[in-house]
Amino acid sequence: MKLLRLSIFIFSLIFILPSSSAGMMEINIGGLFPDKVHKMQIEIAFDIAIKYVNKKILKPHNIVINGFKNYSKPLDLLSATNQACWQITNGAVAIFGPFYSNLNQAIGLYCSNLGMGVTHFQASDDHQSYQINSDKSFKMHPSHSDLNKIAMQAMKLLSWNKLSIIYDDFSHIEPVVLNANLHRRHITSHRLKFRSDFDAMLSDAVFIMNQIKTYRSFNIFISCQDDCLIACLLAAKKTGLLSAKYDYLTTNLDTKKIIKEFTLHNFGQGAIKNIIVNYTEALPDKKQIEDNILETWNTTNEANNATARFPFGVRLDAMLAFDAILTLAKALIKVANDTNFQNALESRPTTCEKYGAQTNWTGYPTLIQTIRKSKITGMTGPVYFDSANKRQRFQFLFGTESLENGKETILATVNSTDYHVKWKTEALRRTLVVTTLVSTPFVMKNESAKDEDEIYYGFCIDLLKEIASRVGFNYIIREVSDKRYGVKVNNTWNGMIGELVNKKADMAVADLTITADREEILEFTKPYLNMDVTALLKKEHTSEVNRVFAFTRPFSVNVWISIIVSAYIVALYLWLIGRFSPYDWYFDPPPGSEGDESNFSNSLWFVVGAFMQQGTENTPRSMSCRTIGFFWWLFVLVIISSYTANLAAFMTHSQIVTEIQSLKQLAHSPEAYGTVQDSQVHEYFKYTELHTYQDMWFRMKSEKDKAMVKTSEEGVKKVQNGNYSFIWDTPYLEYVVHHNDCSLFRLRDTFDSKGYGFALQSGSIWYGAISSEVMKLAEEGFVQELYDHWWYNDTKCKVDTTMTTSSNSDNGRLTWLDASGTFYILIIGVVVSLVVLAAELFWDRKGKYQARILAVSFLLM
Repeated sequence: MKLLRLSIFIFSLIFILPSSSAGMMEINIGGLFPDKVHKMQIEIAFDIAIKYVNKKILKPHNIVINGFKNYSKPLDLLSATNQACWQITNGAVAIFGPFYSNLNQAIGLYCSNLGMGVTHFQASDDHQSYQINSDKSFKMHPSHSDLNKIAMQAMKLLSWNKLSIIYDDFSHIEPVVLNANLHRRHITSHRLKFRSDFDAMLSDAVFIMNQIKTYRSFNIFISCQDDCLIACLLAAKKTGLLSAKYDYLTTNLDTKKIIKEFTLHNFGQGAIKNIIVNYTEALPDKKQIEDNILETWNTTNEANNATARFPFGVRLDAMLAFDAILTLAKALIKVANDTNFQNALESRPTTCEKYGAQTNWTGYPTLIQTIRKSKITGMTGPVYFDSANKRQRFQFLFGTESLENGKETILATVNSTDYHVKWKTEALRRTLVVTTLVSTPFVMKNESAKDEDEIYYGFCIDLLKEIASRVGFNYIIREVSDKRYGVKVNNTWNGMIGELVNKKADMAVADLTITADREEILEFTKPYLNMDVTALLKKEHTSEVNRVFAFTRPFSVNVWISIIVSAYIVALYLWLIGRFSPYDWYFDPPPGSEGDESNFSNSLWFVVGAFMQQGTENTPRSMSCRTIGFFWWLFVLVIISSYTANLAAFMTHSQIVTEIQSLKQLAHSPEAYGTVQDSQVHEYFKYTELHTYQDMWFRMKSEKDKAMVKTSEEGVKKVQNGNYSFIWDTPYLEYVVHHNDCSLFRLRDTFDSKGYGFALQSGSIWYGAISSEVMKLAEEGFVQELYDHWWYNDTKCKVDTTMTTSSNSDNGRLTWLDASGTFYILIIGVVVSLVVLAAELFWDRKGKYQARILAVSFLLM
């Protein structure tokens, strides 16, 4: 009797009590979770998500979700597949997890093949599972290929030409390594293997950080999961690598939460660049759900376990698990009344054998297609899937997390379609520390200025002001303490270069030469000015024009002799052809005439009168004489024009007379020469393989105290004192010649062509914007206008002062070779006049012959 009553009670529980919820469609789902505490947060999110969708989404549609949970060990593949089999045979339409990356691939394949079409959701950052060709496995976590795409753009924009990579799975960073090799970036890679013993993993991380410190690699890329990232940061703290000197970049999407916890423990200085999930379009209930997850999680063993170093809030994979269930719930609403879906539920398999007894069961294709087309808003923002079931259109930002105060700075936005990084202008707005070196006219100092903005001025300062206004940053100028540009001494950089390498300054603004060694450790903008090197000398003497015989200086002696001889030759020739021409002299002089006018005296007077540009009493009458007269006038016109032009130049300009016209002549002269100590020119002579410059270096090295100077201004003063030549950049020497001292001049012979540029720290976020503006200003002509203003305005000396050697007797005069063309004109005139004379003679004889015939004919009549 008691047994009968018990049976009736159980029957009532099963069939009568549920009548209050009659019509509710029950859907089963499964979750595979780890049996260790470090993934408990995901399980809590799974439970809360089921409660959330049942209450707020599915209840109005008479649908309820039941969740099955099973646990597996990280490497126990057999146990995980058996648990998946049990869930499928008990009606699970979808399986979530397992949340071990090494099991995701196996369960994904199982759901596609053995599972006969069961939906599989994965929320962990697994690279291998992204290679699965499964149409039933949905990847909720961003793929490492997409994250690496963002990281590689950041490396390019930040100009990371040398970096170290720390990883836990090489398949995650393989594209980054290939890309680095393609762009010839110098990389060192270090694997940090995951260990269940956190202290052992931390010890490994310390070893890696010490290696990086030895390699002097200041750019560090970390690609690993939470525990690995925490170990790296703790190791960096212990080894002194967690400072502003080092740049960090990571693709771990929980970095922001980790850094937030670190700042509570006064962890250190510096910042970490990372990819940030943008939650601006997230589920409205996101904050409440996070609080519920944390409230439950704080009571678990995971939150209080000693190995959980930093309980930093709700992890991304937990939120992705919530979004996966939310996505499934929205899809169930659409397929709940679908006949195929209902039939699949009723005819679910009862065994895990492939298709088992239900050989016609095809799974839940309608549900899978609906999920693939779904577009929902979850805790992590909009959820979309592509044709390969990979989630798309993640909303990311790129920024830095300060280790000092936890401040987040957004540097760039990321396009959600193609993950293209676009730098934000506001991110570049800050005060830069600019190191400089006084060098006229690039940077000059006004000691009496009261306003800090007016202390430094010059070409580079004007250019810096324009760039700062366009890019949008402020700056503070500090003069480098050792007054040096920067070279490597005992593997340590000094000067302005050392200021940047040691992170004491953000930018170097001066006449700083771009070299290969400097570019290995710094970022240089596009050259704002091209330059080469030459020597500055003092004029031996400046010979003023001799005022008495100034009129003779435009032509060389050879030209003067040639002109005089030509005048006599033309006069003689004119007289001779006048004698031969039948039309240029008289047999019977006309009344009042003194006789024959075609004499040598009249011819010479005609030739000389042409120089005076005046006519004479007697002029040639025949065509042949007039022809040579025309060519003589043309000759005189050219000679007079050249004479007038040269005379004006010689009367107003001075001549630099020197025996040195090239660097080769300087190298073999007894005069001392040198350059600035520890400058780029100094380094060029030190390492050059050209014999001339090697000889000059040996001499400068042997006479170091006499040859080397500390600054360019000191070099100029030594030249002014005499017996010294200063070898330096042509732009500076050009300015000195035009503005400082008119007794100085520079050689036209140059070498070592390079460019001036502004230098920034390696990986500087301002490099791209500043370098681009330098190029734009050059293209717009702003740089050229600035150069003309500082170099050619208010010059004290004559710009076009010429230079000659003392052995050159012409001294810039017009030589015979220069004037030879005019003498060729006379030769042509002679030839043409001879042809005309021949024609005259022929015509005269023909006329006389015809006259005789007429006379004979008249007599015969």
